[in-house]
Amino acid sequence: MNDAKTAELKYLYVNKEFRKQGLGEDLTRAALKFARMKKANKMILWSDTRFIKAHRLHKRMGFEKIGERKPDDLNDSKEFGFKLNI
Repeated sequence: MNDAKTAELKYLYVNKEFRKQGLGEDLTRAALKFARMKKANKMILWSDTRFIKAHRLHKRMGFEKIGERKPDDLNDSKEFGFKLNI
């Protein structure tokens, strides 16, 4: 799925005391702006299935759910994938 025209938002985390202030959306918009400057035509991201509020943010911003995976890491949890054509 990844190629030279695909940007990936690798990590997005807002400390609990700063949530609900629009920072997650602002950071995502900044990443999208940077991806467009680099001529990407889509952005993907993966988010732990437990981060329901983050998934609502992604969907509200136009990302569509593209799948599920279980990465080989210490968290031992599943992730949902999201994609946005930009």
